[in-house]
Amino acid sequence: MSNPIALFEDLRDMYLRYLDSPFDLRYPDLVAERRALLNVDGRLFRQPLIEPIPAYQSSNQTFQAIAHARLGNSWTQSEVTDLADFVALELFPPNRLPYTHQEQVFAESVVNGNDVVVTTGTGSGKTECFLLPIIAALVRDEYAARLLLAAVFLSVVAMLPMLIHVVRARNLDREGKSARPYLLVGGIFALFVIAIYVLGVFVFSPRH
Repeated sequence: MSNPIALFEDLRDMYLRYLDSPFDLRYPDLVAERRALLNVDGRLFRQPLIEPIPAYQSSNQTFQAIAHARLGNSWTQSEVTDLADFVALELFPPNRLPYTHQEQVFAESVVNGNDVVVTTGTGSGKTECFLLPIIAALVRDEYAARLLLAAVFLSVVAMLPMLIHVVRARNLDREGKSARPYLLVGGIFALFVIAIYVLGVFVFSPRH
C-alpha cells in the first residue's frame, strides 16, 4: 500500500474490532466507552512516525545489461546468460532497475572479488546486495560442483572392484594360490575409470 497513514488506520481499526468481538458487552454505551479508552496513542498503538527520504539513485540499466557489461571479459557468455536469466526471475525482473549502490556492490564483490560493507537506509535493497554475489557464485560453480560429485561417484565405483579383488586375493593367499592376477585386474579397472574421468574433464569438457 502506498499510503502509510491509511495502512496504520486500517490496522488500528482491525485490532479494535477484534477486541469488540470476543469481549462484547450488553450495553452499547460501555462498548463505545471502552473503544474510546483504548483508542488512545500509547495503549494499543503508537502514532506512526513518517520520515521522508530522497529516492535512491537508479543505475538506469537492467541487471542483464550490467551483468554483460561487467562480466563479459571474465565469464563465458553462457555463464553470464545463466546468471542474468536466473536473477530476472524474481530478484531483478526487466522492469526493476538496480540502484547505483547495488551495481557498485555487484562490481566490487563479484568482478573484483573484494569484501563489501553496505550501509544504506531501509528499503534500499541491501538484501539484493548480498544475494547477488551468492547467486553468482552458485551459477558459476554449478559446473565445478557437478564435476566434484562425478569425481566422488567415479572414485567409489573405481574402488569397489579393487576392494572385491583384494578380498579375493586374501582368500587365495590363505589357500596358497597366487593373488597377483586378481590384484592386477582390479588395479587396471580402477585406473581405466579414473582415466575416463580425467579425459572427460580436461579434454572433452566444453568449459576448458
